[in-house]
Amino acid sequence: MSTVFSMVQETKVIEDATVHIVLKYPFAALLSILDSSEGNIISPKAIKELGKDLAKKAVGTGPYRFESWVQGQEMVLIRNDSYWGNAGEIEKIIYKSVPEDLTRVAMVESGEAQVADQVPVTELERIGKSAM
Repeated sequence: MSTVFSMVQETKVIEDATVHIVLKYPFAALLSILDSSEGNIISPKAIKELGKDLAKKAVGTGPYRFESWVQGQEMVLIRNDSYWGNAGEIEKIIYKSVPEDLTRVAMVESGEAQVADQVPVTELERIGKSAM
């Protein structure tokens, strides 16, 4: 993980919610990295309590709460009505792990899935036509 942030020279805490990041060299993709899983801020309390099991447990403060996870199959999130920010508009989100490209495409076409990740570029026109 440290290689992902090798361009960072130092970080300075300015105030509770403000950090100044000094880079060794210009790096345009830093904001993208900070917005990805590599840039997640992990709870020190969770690290201390869960240790090596941290990757197997759901820890967060977002607009959705973890409900269940069957590794390699699906993860279910439900709206967090206690969230401090804007509440989620959708009551439940189900992420399904579907390794086969054409199965993901068929799920979008049939309406079984509303979103699919890593759809083959060769199938984009087909999906676009089926949505009309």
